[in-house]
Amino acid sequence: MILWPRSQHLCAATTQWLAPLREGRRFHVAPTNLREAPTTFRSSTGSAVRTAPRSTDFDRLSGINHADDKLDDVTTAVAHTFAELVGVNRCAVFMRDNADESFRVRTWLAETDYTGHLRGMVNGEDPFTTEILNRREPVVIADSLSDPRVAQHYEISRRCGVHSMLGLPLTYGDEVIGLAFLDDVGKSTQFSGEQLNRAVQFATVCGVALEQSRALEDSLGEMLNWRRDAMQHRQLLTAAEHLDELIRNRSVTTRDFALAGTAVLGRPVEIVDATWHVVAHAQPRCSESRRIGQLSDERVRSHAKVQPLLNRAIRDGQPCVIPPLPALGVDLRCLVAPITSDQNTLGHIIVHESGRPFSAFDHRTVSSIARRAGTAPCGSSGSGTRAQLDRNAWLAAALQDVPTADGTTLSAAGLPPGPYVLCVLGGIGIRSVPQPARELVEAMTFEVTGNGTACFTEHDNRLVALLPVQSDVTSVIDGIRPLVERAAAESYSLQRLTLAVSRPFDSLSSCLRAHDEAQQVLRAVRCFENPEIPRVISADDLGASLAFLSSADVAEARRFALAYAGPVLQQANHHELLTTLRAFLGFRNVVRCARTLGVHENTVRYRLSKIESLTGQDLLNDTDTQVRASLAVQVLRMTGDCPW
Repeated sequence: MILWPRSQHLCAATTQWLAPLREGRRFHVAPTNLREAPTTFRSSTGSAVRTAPRSTDFDRLSGINHADDKLDDVTTAVAHTFAELVGVNRCAVFMRDNADESFRVRTWLAETDYTGHLRGMVNGEDPFTTEILNRREPVVIADSLSDPRVAQHYEISRRCGVHSMLGLPLTYGDEVIGLAFLDDVGKSTQFSGEQLNRAVQFATVCGVALEQSRALEDSLGEMLNWRRDAMQHRQLLTAAEHLDELIRNRSVTTRDFALAGTAVLGRPVEIVDATWHVVAHAQPRCSESRRIGQLSDERVRSHAKVQPLLNRAIRDGQPCVIPPLPALGVDLRCLVAPITSDQNTLGHIIVHESGRPFSAFDHRTVSSIARRAGTAPCGSSGSGTRAQLDRNAWLAAALQDVPTADGTTLSAAGLPPGPYVLCVLGGIGIRSVPQPARELVEAMTFEVTGNGTACFTEHDNRLVALLPVQSDVTSVIDGIRPLVERAAAESYSLQRLTLAVSRPFDSLSSCLRAHDEAQQVLRAVRCFENPEIPRVISADDLGASLAFLSSADVAEARRFALAYAGPVLQQANHHELLTTLRAFLGFRNVVRCARTLGVHENTVRYRLSKIESLTGQDLLNDTDTQVRASLAVQVLRMTGDCPW
């Protein structure tokens, strides 16, 4: 056992306590001089009382189980023994806080918790407690409803059933280390000389026990804090070496910095760009999955308690702690550190509180990670932190149609040449982007690009991602769909979300048009509200009917579709007929349609002729009929009457 300087002075005086503690036995402290010496104190009437303790009483009050070395166990045993010796049914033990010298409730004995009211009556500065501390003797309140020392707390006394009370100091040497308050609920108690004598003797004994237990607890706490700090410093050195290695190899990503912060601090970490949109997120496995902070909300950043702190952090380049703002949806504190490069603010690292306050180590760690993130160069693949932040800032500007959002900055940031697709993640009644959606988009960009060379931002309460397409769009969607399906199954907040994918485009100047196209896909999904519609749907899936489906009245659109394909739906094999019709309208060629469906050409011709006979329309030669049939099939797909 290592004893720190604060507790070393206790060793000589409490040697007889340590041996039983090491052996895990019940301690029994019975100094000869204390057992034999009579005790003198003043009763509530002011007369001196001088009695000698009985050996049997001393044996009872000194039998406290001290095997676990826990201060809470000792104070609980003290409260129980006090109540038994004095003959009352309620007791509260206060301990002095070494930080601010105030007295705080450590334990209580009663049928119900009354400590909240008791704090209002006795807090170390009230007349009752002040008299106890000044006299260093027991003080009796005979009638708490009329005694001037507690008269100002009449309502509390009446509510808690306090009629009389005994307060006495718990001392160690010349220092008062605690206070004990005893009373009977709902009735007055005339504390006799014998009761007071036992209370004084036990207060002397338990003062030694409490101080020894607190010293051991403080020593153990300091040792554990030292071990925790040492372990955290080792983790920080390991994470720093890993980041430095990635930086040297020019393969570091924004997510690497977020993961490093979470691994060292054990807290949720976010990295936002200059527009305060989240570009990377990491969260410990055991922490809550809900989104804690809302700094992406302009209302929060512009709050009078937040904006000055952020401005000072940017000016000084030092982290700041943002207080909780429950009225604006920020439930816990967060630690914010700016990411700077050449006097320019590229973004911020946000560390969310997770059950414990921020320490100096947290500040040093987030500063170290932010400094590395700001100085990390762009890799050959454009995977550096600055490149990622530049890409996301460019996309945010492009979606707002800012004139300076050209392709030069984006190309310099490392995005490979086109073609590209734009993905929009949104849903019905979604007012804010849930955190699982951000994690999904992060995973999606890495799945498609392999090295994270993509960009995404938040726009109109939806996440928008720009992805380079190295192959056809179908393979991209096939790679994304399992991620979306799995995320929707694991998170309730994603069950109503849909990922809309635009048509491929080569020029970055078409980004805004592609965004409008993906928005049309989402509007079409919202109009029809069919649960059979895939969670990942592209503009190519809806074809030329996209504009019609995104703005049509569902009832009228279905009537239009049934006017053409109603007889087909009445057939037993209508799924085969509609699937063949859709494939033929996509190719306008019987041979290619047959290859796609894996059937013979004559089978396709037979099915098409069957559709013509049922509808009375020339499907093979009439262009207008083909357009009507295409619209009808798309409507039936959206309503669920036709296989997707």
